[in-house]
Amino acid sequence: MADTFDILRKLVDEVEYKPGWAFDIVVEDGALRLRITDMKCVDAYNPGRPMPLAHYQPVPITTYNEKTWKRWIYEQCRRVENHE
Repeated sequence: MADTFDILRKLVDEVEYKPGWAFDIVVEDGALRLRITDMKCVDAYNPGRPMPLAHYQPVPITTYNEKTWKRWIYEQCRRVENHE
């Protein structure tokens, strides 16, 4: 299991999706989460005021390889885009 999460961490460190988006892995209550932060988001109530927005995605307990982790990361980006 450790190897699969090592692959994920490596990919998250390297991922680039949209300008202003940041990616990292965090631990919450003993569970891994992918945090996708939109650094260019602005406050809807105060336009022009920056308001970075973070989206947390639970990391599945699975044994993915590099190809499947890349696809999973991409799908999480799409989920964030659909949400916004």
